[in-house]
Amino acid sequence: MKIKNIRRKEINYKNYVKRRASTDDCLNAVTEPCKIFDEKGELVCIYGMLNSDTTELVEELKNVNYQTTTRTGGLLTTSRIFGFQPRLERRQRSFCNQTSMNKEHPKTEAILRGLASSISEQYFAQAPDIYENHKEMFSEVLEEWKIQDSLFTSGIINKNNPLNYHFDSGNFQNVLSCMLVLRKNMEGGWLCVPEIDTRFLLKNNSLFMFDGQKLLHGVSPMSEIATDEDAYRFSIVYYSLKGMWKCLTLTEELLRSRKLELEKLK
Repeated sequence: MKIKNIRRKEINYKNYVKRRASTDDCLNAVTEPCKIFDEKGELVCIYGMLNSDTTELVEELKNVNYQTTTRTGGLLTTSRIFGFQPRLERRQRSFCNQTSMNKEHPKTEAILRGLASSISEQYFAQAPDIYENHKEMFSEVLEEWKIQDSLFTSGIINKNNPLNYHFDSGNFQNVLSCMLVLRKNMEGGWLCVPEIDTRFLLKNNSLFMFDGQKLLHGVSPMSEIATDEDAYRFSIVYYSLKGMWKCLTLTEELLRSRKLELEKLK
């Protein structure tokens, strides 16, 4: 894999956060797999390829019932989470559980979970030190809340989504998230990272690994080359939610939830 060395530049995050990403924000264009290091020799990100057949997954993803929401700045996004989710008492979800994806689209969920193992293997191969640190922290999470044979608890599927500049939140600190990109007949959709003055055109079956909590990023607008069902750009991000640390066994979670409900009735 090619090695690229870059120099980070100082940017005023206020000029970027929640603003729409644009290819004009980044001078350098990367279209081929590589590893990028900064001026201190620290790994910034990895653009690799996943050597797995994703044909069946793509067909399943086309039929998923996605949730459409409006993010800050008025940008409409289409996505769906999978894997596991922690308690959120303020939002009336008082116990850790699986996402609804597993019930509504079990085959898609199974394929996504199956790919997590191959993605974790590439993570280890390309960034062994970070992987081992991640693995040590991940040991604090109970096995039933882990996607099997991986270092992830959860993930999100983005369908044809441009994304405003943002930092990820809620994940383990100082580890990598892994983003699989599946695309066909789509123009644009560059991953823009202004702090390193670089935009990435991620190919079909590409795997991009980076710390999205430290690296400001966004996705530029995209458009269909062909106006048919074969035009798509899916980005599937695998990550480890730190909220899963607090999760008890499922039985204990349900008992805890029931106890809280009874206390509210008193």
